[in-house]
Amino acid sequence: MITSYRHIRYLIFSGILFFSLFGVLRAQTNMSMYTKGKVVTLSGETLYVHIRKVSEDKIAKSITILSEDSMETRKLSAKELSYVQIGDEEYFSKPYDNKKYLMKKIIDGPASLYELTLKDRKGNKSEIVNLYFAEKQEENRFVEVNKKDFRATMGDFVKDYDELSWKIEDKYYTYLEKEAVIEEYNEWVRQGKPGKTWRKEDGNFTRPEKEYEKQETRTVRPKRQFTNSRWGIDIPVMATYSFVNYPDILNYAGVQTKNGGFGYNAGIGARFDLTPSVLLRGGLTFRDKRFNSYYMAVDADTNTYYVNETGDIHYIGLYLMVHYESRNLVMGGGFDFSFANIYRAKYRITDLGGNVHGGNEDESQSIIAPNGFNMQFDLTFNFGYKINLADDRIRLKPVFQYSIPLVTLFDVELGSVPPTLVGVSGYLVQLGMIVDVGFKKKQRIISIEELN
Repeated sequence: MITSYRHIRYLIFSGILFFSLFGVLRAQTNMSMYTKGKVVTLSGETLYVHIRKVSEDKIAKSITILSEDSMETRKLSAKELSYVQIGDEEYFSKPYDNKKYLMKKIIDGPASLYELTLKDRKGNKSEIVNLYFAEKQEENRFVEVNKKDFRATMGDFVKDYDELSWKIEDKYYTYLEKEAVIEEYNEWVRQGKPGKTWRKEDGNFTRPEKEYEKQETRTVRPKRQFTNSRWGIDIPVMATYSFVNYPDILNYAGVQTKNGGFGYNAGIGARFDLTPSVLLRGGLTFRDKRFNSYYMAVDADTNTYYVNETGDIHYIGLYLMVHYESRNLVMGGGFDFSFANIYRAKYRITDLGGNVHGGNEDESQSIIAPNGFNMQFDLTFNFGYKINLADDRIRLKPVFQYSIPLVTLFDVELGSVPPTLVGVSGYLVQLGMIVDVGFKKKQRIISIEELN
Protein backbone atom coordinates (compact mmCIF):
# COMPACT_ATOMS: atom_id res chain seq x y z
CA MET A 1 0.00 0.00 0.00
CA ILE A 2 2.84 2.32 0.87
CA THR A 3 4.65 1.31 -2.30
CA SER A 4 1.59 2.14 -4.44
CA TYR A 5 1.23 5.56 -2.84
CA ARG A 6 4.87 6.40 -3.49
CA HIS A 7 4.52 5.19 -7.04
CA ILE A 8 1.51 7.43 -7.63
CA ARG A 9 3.36 10.47 -6.22
CA TYR A 10 6.29 9.73 -8.50
CA LEU A 11 4.03 9.59 -11.51
CA ILE A 12 2.34 12.88 -10.61
CA PHE A 13 5.68 14.60 -10.02
CA SER A 14 7.07 13.24 -13.29
CA GLY A 15 3.99 14.46 -15.18
CA ILE A 16 4.24 17.96 -13.74
CA LEU A 17 7.95 18.10 -14.60
CA PHE A 18 7.29 16.81 -18.13
CA PHE A 19 4.59 19.35 -18.90
CA SER A 20 6.65 22.17 -17.41
CA LEU A 21 9.65 21.25 -19.54
CA PHE A 22 7.35 20.87 -22.58
CA GLY A 23 5.91 24.34 -21.97
CA VAL A 24 9.36 25.87 -21.61
CA LEU A 25 10.61 24.12 -24.75
CA ARG A 26 7.49 25.20 -26.66
CA ALA A 27 7.87 28.79 -25.51
CA GLN A 28 11.53 28.75 -26.49
CA THR A 29 10.59 27.27 -29.87
CA ASN A 30 7.97 29.99 -30.37
CA MET A 31 10.40 32.73 -29.32
CA SER A 32 12.99 31.45 -31.80
CA MET A 33 10.52 32.31 -34.56
CA TYR A 34 10.46 35.95 -33.43
CA THR A 35 13.00 38.73 -33.15
CA LYS A 36 13.02 41.86 -31.05
CA GLY A 37 11.66 44.92 -32.75
CA LYS A 38 9.91 48.24 -32.51
CA VAL A 39 6.55 49.26 -33.94
CA VAL A 40 5.00 52.71 -34.35
CA THR A 41 1.32 52.60 -35.21
CA LEU A 42 -0.49 55.09 -37.38
CA SER A 43 -1.95 56.69 -34.25
CA GLY A 44 1.56 57.32 -32.90
CA GLU A 45 1.68 54.50 -30.31
CA THR A 46 5.17 53.01 -29.87
CA LEU A 47 5.47 49.30 -28.97
CA TYR A 48 8.59 47.30 -28.15
CA VAL A 49 7.64 43.76 -29.10
CA HIS A 50 8.81 40.56 -30.72
CA ILE A 51 8.08 40.32 -34.45
CA ARG A 52 7.67 37.06 -36.30
CA LYS A 53 10.36 36.22 -38.85
CA VAL A 54 8.84 35.91 -42.33
CA SER A 55 9.93 36.60 -45.91
CA GLU A 56 10.27 40.17 -47.20
CA ASP A 57 7.23 39.91 -49.49
CA LYS A 58 5.06 39.03 -46.46
CA ILE A 59 6.52 41.82 -44.32
CA ALA A 60 5.54 44.24 -47.09
CA LYS A 61 1.87 43.57 -46.34
CA SER A 62 1.70 42.84 -42.61
CA ILE A 63 3.60 41.74 -39.51
CA THR A 64 2.74 39.49 -36.55
CA ILE A 65 3.80 40.71 -33.12
CA LEU A 66 4.14 38.69 -29.92
CA SER A 67 3.64 40.06 -26.43
CA GLU A 68 6.29 38.54 -24.15
CA ASP A 69 4.08 39.00 -21.10
CA SER A 70 0.90 37.32 -22.30
CA MET A 71 2.47 35.30 -25.16
CA GLU A 72 -0.44 36.47 -27.31
CA THR A 73 0.04 37.27 -30.99
CA ARG A 74 -1.46 40.11 -32.98
CA LYS A 75 -1.38 40.81 -36.71
CA LEU A 76 -0.94 44.40 -37.96
CA SER A 77 -1.34 45.40 -41.60
CA ALA A 78 0.83 47.99 -43.35
CA LYS A 79 -2.02 50.50 -43.37
CA GLU A 80 -2.13 50.39 -39.53
CA LEU A 81 1.59 51.19 -39.19
CA SER A 82 3.92 54.06 -39.89
CA TYR A 83 7.26 52.52 -38.86
CA VAL A 84 8.68 49.08 -38.06
CA GLN A 85 12.16 48.09 -36.89
CA ILE A 86 13.12 44.42 -37.15
CA GLY A 87 16.64 43.86 -35.89
CA ASP A 88 18.81 46.31 -37.82
CA GLU A 89 16.31 46.77 -40.65
CA GLU A 90 13.90 49.72 -40.82
CA TYR A 91 10.60 49.72 -42.69
CA PHE A 92 8.29 52.63 -43.43
CA SER A 93 4.68 52.49 -44.52
CA LYS A 94 4.40 54.06 -47.99
CA PRO A 95 1.70 54.11 -50.65
CA TYR A 96 2.10 52.29 -53.96
CA ASP A 97 -0.57 51.43 -56.50
CA ASN A 98 -3.30 52.82 -54.18
CA LYS A 99 -2.24 50.53 -51.31
CA LYS A 100 0.02 50.83 -48.27
CA TYR A 101 3.14 48.66 -48.02
CA LEU A 102 6.06 48.38 -45.62
CA MET A 103 9.15 49.39 -47.58
CA LYS A 104 12.68 48.74 -46.38
CA LYS A 105 14.91 51.80 -46.23
CA ILE A 106 18.23 50.82 -47.77
CA ILE A 107 19.86 54.27 -47.94
CA ASP A 108 19.14 57.08 -45.49
CA GLY A 109 19.98 60.75 -45.92
CA PRO A 110 18.77 63.94 -47.61
CA ALA A 111 17.79 61.56 -50.41
CA SER A 112 16.58 58.12 -49.33
CA LEU A 113 16.15 54.89 -51.24
CA TYR A 114 13.50 52.27 -50.38
CA GLU A 115 13.01 48.69 -51.51
CA LEU A 116 9.60 47.02 -51.80
CA THR A 117 9.50 43.23 -52.20
CA LEU A 118 6.35 41.71 -53.67
CA LYS A 119 5.33 38.33 -55.02
CA ASP A 120 4.12 38.60 -58.60
CA ARG A 121 1.87 35.81 -59.80
CA LYS A 122 1.91 34.86 -63.48
CA GLY A 123 -0.50 32.07 -64.17
CA ASN A 124 0.38 29.10 -61.97
CA LYS A 125 3.82 30.48 -61.20
CA SER A 126 4.95 33.29 -58.96
CA GLU A 127 8.21 35.20 -58.67
CA ILE A 128 9.67 37.72 -56.25
CA VAL A 129 10.10 41.25 -57.64
CA ASN A 130 11.87 44.20 -56.04
CA LEU A 131 10.67 47.75 -56.65
CA TYR A 132 12.64 50.85 -55.69
CA PHE A 133 11.60 54.35 -54.64
CA ALA A 134 13.58 57.54 -54.04
CA GLU A 135 12.51 60.22 -51.59
CA LYS A 136 13.44 63.83 -50.84
CA GLN A 137 11.59 64.97 -47.74
CA GLU A 138 12.63 68.62 -48.15
CA GLU A 139 10.92 68.74 -51.56
CA ASN A 140 8.01 66.42 -50.66
CA ARG A 141 9.01 64.08 -53.48
CA PHE A 142 8.57 60.31 -53.59
CA VAL A 143 9.23 58.73 -57.00
CA GLU A 144 9.42 55.22 -58.33
CA VAL A 145 12.81 54.30 -59.80
CA ASN A 146 12.50 51.90 -62.70
CA LYS A 147 14.70 50.80 -65.55
CA LYS A 148 12.51 52.14 -68.36
CA ASP A 149 12.42 55.78 -67.23
CA PHE A 150 15.60 55.84 -65.16
CA ARG A 151 17.38 58.69 -66.98
CA ALA A 152 14.31 60.94 -67.14
CA THR A 153 13.10 60.23 -63.59
CA MET A 154 16.42 60.34 -61.75
CA GLY A 155 17.82 63.13 -63.92
CA ASP A 156 14.89 65.28 -62.81
CA PHE A 157 15.11 64.00 -59.20
CA VAL A 158 18.73 65.27 -58.81
CA LYS A 159 18.49 68.20 -61.23
CA ASP A 160 19.80 70.62 -58.61
CA TYR A 161 23.15 68.79 -58.86
CA ASP A 162 24.17 69.41 -62.48
CA GLU A 163 27.19 67.11 -62.58
CA LEU A 164 25.17 64.17 -61.29
CA SER A 165 22.43 64.83 -63.87
CA TRP A 166 25.17 64.86 -66.48
CA LYS A 167 26.45 61.45 -65.36
CA ILE A 168 22.94 59.97 -65.51
CA GLU A 169 22.28 61.38 -68.98
CA ASP A 170 25.71 60.16 -70.11
CA LYS A 171 24.81 56.62 -68.88
CA TYR A 172 27.72 56.71 -66.47
CA TYR A 173 25.14 55.73 -63.87
CA THR A 174 22.48 53.25 -64.94
CA TYR A 175 19.49 51.66 -63.23
CA LEU A 176 21.79 49.01 -61.74
CA GLU A 177 23.66 51.80 -59.97
CA LYS A 178 20.71 53.63 -58.48
CA GLU A 179 22.28 53.24 -55.04
CA ALA A 180 25.39 55.10 -56.25
CA VAL A 181 23.22 57.98 -57.49
CA ILE A 182 21.62 58.41 -54.06
CA GLU A 183 24.96 58.05 -52.26
CA GLU A 184 26.67 60.64 -54.44
CA TYR A 185 23.80 63.08 -54.09
CA ASN A 186 23.86 62.73 -50.28
CA GLU A 187 27.63 63.25 -50.23
CA TRP A 188 27.18 66.43 -52.30
CA VAL A 189 24.58 67.71 -49.82
CA ARG A 190 26.84 66.85 -46.88
CA GLN A 191 29.58 68.95 -48.51
CA GLY A 192 27.22 71.92 -48.49
CA LYS A 193 26.06 71.61 -52.12
CA PRO A 194 29.27 72.99 -53.63
CA GLY A 195 29.72 73.72 -57.32
CA LYS A 196 31.57 71.21 -59.46
CA THR A 197 32.73 68.57 -57.00
CA TRP A 198 33.12 65.65 -59.40
CA ARG A 199 35.68 64.94 -62.10
CA LYS A 200 35.81 61.91 -64.34
CA GLU A 201 39.12 60.79 -62.81
CA ASP A 202 37.45 60.73 -59.38
CA GLY A 203 35.82 57.46 -60.34
CA ASN A 204 32.43 55.99 -59.60
CA PHE A 205 30.85 54.94 -56.31
CA THR A 206 30.20 51.41 -57.54
CA ARG A 207 31.97 50.94 -60.87
CA PRO A 208 35.71 51.02 -61.68
CA GLU A 209 36.78 54.05 -63.68
CA LYS A 210 38.37 51.91 -66.41
CA GLU A 211 34.96 50.33 -67.11
CA TYR A 212 33.51 53.78 -67.76
CA GLU A 213 36.47 54.68 -69.98
CA LYS A 214 35.63 51.75 -72.22
CA GLN A 215 32.14 53.12 -72.73
CA GLU A 216 33.00 56.76 -73.38
CA THR A 217 36.33 58.54 -73.71
CA ARG A 218 35.20 61.87 -75.11
CA THR A 219 33.85 64.80 -73.12
CA VAL A 220 30.08 64.83 -73.37
CA ARG A 221 27.99 67.90 -72.69
CA PRO A 222 24.88 67.35 -70.59
CA LYS A 223 21.70 66.80 -72.55
CA ARG A 224 18.29 68.09 -71.72
CA GLN A 225 15.67 65.74 -70.35
CA PHE A 226 11.97 65.53 -71.16
CA THR A 227 10.72 67.25 -68.00
CA ASN A 228 7.15 67.58 -69.23
CA SER A 229 5.03 65.29 -71.28
CA ARG A 230 5.88 65.71 -74.94
CA TRP A 231 2.59 67.50 -75.66
CA GLY A 232 1.54 71.03 -74.77
CA ILE A 233 -0.80 73.90 -75.66
CA ASP A 234 0.76 76.54 -77.91
CA ILE A 235 -0.58 80.13 -77.83
CA PRO A 236 1.26 82.74 -79.99
CA VAL A 237 0.28 86.40 -79.49
CA MET A 238 2.06 89.01 -81.67
CA ALA A 239 1.92 92.68 -82.50
CA THR A 240 2.78 93.12 -86.19
CA TYR A 241 3.84 95.80 -88.64
CA SER A 242 3.25 95.37 -92.36
CA PHE A 243 5.85 96.37 -94.94
CA VAL A 244 4.28 96.46 -98.39
CA ASN A 245 6.38 96.17 -101.54
CA TYR A 246 5.03 98.13 -104.54
CA PRO A 247 6.97 97.44 -107.76
CA ASP A 248 8.44 100.52 -109.50
CA ILE A 249 6.11 100.09 -112.45
CA LEU A 250 3.15 100.95 -110.19
CA ASN A 251 4.88 104.06 -108.94
CA TYR A 252 5.44 105.13 -112.54
CA ALA A 253 1.75 104.48 -113.21
CA GLY A 254 0.72 106.89 -110.47
CA VAL A 255 0.33 104.53 -107.51
CA GLN A 256 2.18 105.73 -104.45
CA THR A 257 2.48 103.92 -101.15
CA LYS A 258 2.77 104.97 -97.57
CA ASN A 259 3.56 101.32 -96.77
CA GLY A 260 1.56 99.35 -94.22
CA GLY A 261 0.65 99.69 -90.54
CA PHE A 262 0.32 97.99 -87.20
CA GLY A 263 -1.74 94.83 -86.80
CA TYR A 264 -2.00 91.53 -84.94
CA ASN A 265 -1.22 87.83 -85.16
CA ALA A 266 -2.76 85.43 -82.63
CA GLY A 267 -3.27 81.69 -82.60
CA ILE A 268 -4.04 78.54 -80.69
CA GLY A 269 -2.47 75.16 -81.31
CA ALA A 270 -0.36 72.33 -79.98
CA ARG A 271 3.31 71.69 -79.33
CA PHE A 272 5.00 68.29 -79.65
CA ASP A 273 8.59 67.60 -78.60
CA LEU A 274 10.42 65.55 -81.23
CA THR A 275 13.52 65.56 -79.00
CA PRO A 276 14.28 67.50 -75.78
CA SER A 277 15.62 70.33 -78.00
CA VAL A 278 13.58 70.09 -81.22
CA LEU A 279 9.83 70.61 -81.17
CA LEU A 280 6.96 70.98 -83.61
CA ARG A 281 4.33 73.72 -83.31
CA GLY A 282 1.11 73.95 -85.26
CA GLY A 283 -2.43 75.26 -85.06
CA LEU A 284 -5.00 77.85 -86.09
CA THR A 285 -3.94 81.45 -86.68
CA PHE A 286 -5.77 84.80 -86.96
CA ARG A 287 -3.77 87.72 -88.37
CA ASP A 288 -3.98 90.72 -90.63
CA LYS A 289 -1.90 92.56 -93.21
CA ARG A 290 -2.30 96.29 -93.81
CA PHE A 291 -1.49 98.55 -96.71
CA ASN A 292 -1.91 102.23 -97.55
CA SER A 293 -2.07 103.32 -101.20
CA TYR A 294 -2.46 106.73 -102.85
CA TYR A 295 -3.52 106.65 -106.52
CA MET A 296 -5.70 108.20 -109.21
CA ALA A 297 -9.08 106.70 -110.15
CA VAL A 298 -11.73 107.47 -112.76
CA ASP A 299 -15.47 107.15 -112.21
CA ALA A 300 -18.13 106.16 -114.77
CA ASP A 301 -18.35 109.73 -116.02
CA THR A 302 -14.57 109.77 -116.59
CA ASN A 303 -14.03 112.19 -113.71
CA THR A 304 -10.60 111.81 -112.15
CA TYR A 305 -10.07 111.64 -108.40
CA TYR A 306 -7.26 111.12 -105.94
CA VAL A 307 -7.94 108.15 -103.67
CA ASN A 308 -6.23 107.37 -100.38
CA GLU A 309 -7.12 103.75 -99.53
CA THR A 310 -6.13 102.19 -96.20
CA GLY A 311 -6.95 98.50 -96.10
CA ASP A 312 -6.96 95.73 -93.51
CA ILE A 313 -7.01 92.13 -94.75
CA HIS A 314 -7.95 89.77 -91.93
CA TYR A 315 -6.83 86.17 -92.50
CA ILE A 316 -7.84 82.86 -90.98
CA GLY A 317 -5.31 80.09 -91.54
CA LEU A 318 -2.86 77.59 -90.14
CA TYR A 319 0.73 77.73 -88.94
CA LEU A 320 3.37 75.01 -88.79
CA MET A 321 6.78 75.68 -87.24
CA VAL A 322 9.85 73.67 -86.26
CA HIS A 323 11.78 75.05 -83.27
CA TYR A 324 15.18 74.44 -81.78
CA GLU A 325 15.17 75.34 -78.09
CA SER A 326 18.00 75.16 -75.59
CA ARG A 327 17.45 76.02 -71.93
CA ASN A 328 16.78 79.66 -72.81
CA LEU A 329 17.37 80.17 -76.55
CA VAL A 330 14.50 79.89 -79.04
CA MET A 331 14.91 79.83 -82.83
CA GLY A 332 12.77 78.32 -85.54
CA GLY A 333 11.13 78.53 -88.93
CA GLY A 334 8.06 77.36 -90.77
CA PHE A 335 5.01 78.43 -92.74
CA ASP A 336 1.84 80.48 -92.25
CA PHE A 337 -0.91 79.90 -94.81
CA SER A 338 -4.49 81.15 -94.95
CA PHE A 339 -7.71 79.63 -96.24
CA ALA A 340 -10.09 82.59 -95.76
CA ASN A 341 -9.93 86.38 -95.55
CA ILE A 342 -12.12 89.41 -94.79
CA TYR A 343 -11.36 92.90 -96.11
CA ARG A 344 -12.08 96.24 -94.44
CA ALA A 345 -11.12 99.58 -96.02
CA LYS A 346 -11.07 103.28 -95.18
CA TYR A 347 -11.22 105.80 -98.07
CA ARG A 348 -10.50 109.48 -98.52
CA ILE A 349 -11.45 110.69 -102.01
CA THR A 350 -10.69 114.17 -103.41
CA ASP A 351 -11.00 115.73 -106.85
CA LEU A 352 -8.17 117.40 -108.73
CA GLY A 353 -9.05 120.69 -107.05
CA GLY A 354 -8.58 119.23 -103.57
CA ASN A 355 -12.28 119.03 -102.70
CA VAL A 356 -13.22 116.03 -100.55
CA HIS A 357 -15.80 113.77 -102.16
CA GLY A 358 -15.80 110.89 -99.76
CA GLY A 359 -14.48 109.69 -96.44
CA ASN A 360 -15.95 106.25 -96.25
CA GLU A 361 -14.87 103.85 -93.51
CA ASP A 362 -15.38 100.10 -92.97
CA GLU A 363 -15.96 99.33 -96.65
CA SER A 364 -15.72 95.70 -97.78
CA GLN A 365 -14.59 96.46 -101.36
CA SER A 366 -11.22 97.62 -102.68
CA ILE A 367 -10.78 100.06 -105.55
CA ILE A 368 -7.12 99.27 -106.21
CA ALA A 369 -7.70 95.50 -106.01
CA PRO A 370 -11.12 94.92 -107.60
CA ASN A 371 -10.35 91.22 -108.18
CA GLY A 372 -9.91 90.61 -104.45
CA PHE A 373 -6.97 89.47 -102.36
CA ASN A 374 -4.86 86.34 -102.61
CA MET A 375 -4.65 83.73 -99.88
CA GLN A 376 -1.29 84.13 -98.19
CA PHE A 377 1.54 81.62 -97.89
CA ASP A 378 4.43 83.02 -95.85
CA LEU A 379 7.83 81.69 -94.90
CA THR A 380 8.38 82.69 -91.26
CA PHE A 381 11.47 82.80 -89.05
CA ASN A 382 11.74 83.69 -85.39
CA PHE A 383 14.34 84.17 -82.70
CA GLY A 384 13.86 84.75 -79.00
CA TYR A 385 14.30 83.87 -75.35
CA LYS A 386 12.60 81.32 -73.13
CA ILE A 387 11.53 81.69 -69.49
CA ASN A 388 10.67 78.46 -67.66
CA LEU A 389 8.05 78.60 -64.91
CA ALA A 390 6.21 76.09 -62.71
CA ASP A 391 8.86 73.37 -63.04
CA ASP A 392 8.96 73.87 -66.84
CA ARG A 393 5.24 73.31 -67.22
CA ILE A 394 4.80 76.90 -68.45
CA ARG A 395 7.27 78.31 -70.96
CA LEU A 396 7.09 81.99 -71.89
CA LYS A 397 8.92 82.77 -75.12
CA PRO A 398 9.35 86.45 -76.08
CA VAL A 399 10.24 86.32 -79.79
CA PHE A 400 10.98 88.46 -82.82
CA GLN A 401 9.38 87.05 -85.95
CA TYR A 402 9.72 87.89 -89.65
CA SER A 403 7.40 86.65 -92.42
CA ILE A 404 8.37 86.61 -96.10
CA PRO A 405 5.44 86.30 -98.54
CA LEU A 406 5.60 83.58 -101.18
CA VAL A 407 2.30 84.78 -102.70
CA THR A 408 1.40 88.39 -103.59
CA LEU A 409 -0.99 90.33 -101.38
CA PHE A 410 -3.05 91.55 -104.34
CA ASP A 411 -2.62 92.21 -108.05
CA VAL A 412 -3.12 95.58 -109.74
CA GLU A 413 -4.39 95.74 -113.34
CA LEU A 414 -2.55 98.23 -115.55
CA GLY A 415 -4.49 99.66 -118.47
CA SER A 416 -2.51 98.00 -121.21
CA VAL A 417 -3.82 95.67 -123.93
CA PRO A 418 -4.14 93.02 -122.72
CA PRO A 419 -4.19 94.23 -119.06
CA THR A 420 -0.98 93.63 -117.15
CA LEU A 421 -1.18 92.28 -113.62
CA VAL A 422 1.41 93.63 -111.20
CA GLY A 423 1.69 92.05 -107.75
CA VAL A 424 1.99 93.84 -104.42
CA SER A 425 3.59 91.82 -101.59
CA GLY A 426 3.10 92.23 -97.85
CA TYR A 427 5.91 91.43 -95.38
CA LEU A 428 5.37 91.20 -91.62
CA VAL A 429 7.66 92.15 -88.76
CA GLN A 430 6.31 90.72 -85.51
CA LEU A 431 7.13 91.06 -81.85
CA GLY A 432 5.31 89.17 -79.13
CA MET A 433 5.04 86.15 -76.90
CA ILE A 434 4.53 82.41 -77.36
CA VAL A 435 2.87 80.86 -74.30
CA ASP A 436 3.55 77.12 -74.00
CA VAL A 437 1.53 75.23 -71.38
CA GLY A 438 2.81 71.68 -70.97
CA PHE A 439 1.29 68.70 -69.27
CA LYS A 440 3.16 67.20 -66.32
CA LYS A 441 4.96 64.01 -67.16
CA LYS A 442 3.37 61.04 -65.45
CA GLN A 443 5.60 59.96 -62.58
CA ARG A 444 4.83 58.20 -59.34
CA ILE A 445 5.26 61.30 -57.16
CA ILE A 446 3.56 61.35 -53.78
CA SER A 447 3.56 64.13 -51.22
CA ILE A 448 4.90 63.48 -47.73
CA GLU A 449 1.54 64.58 -46.28
CA GLU A 450 -0.10 61.70 -48.14
CA LEU A 451 2.25 59.22 -46.51
CA ASN A 452 1.07 60.00 -42.94
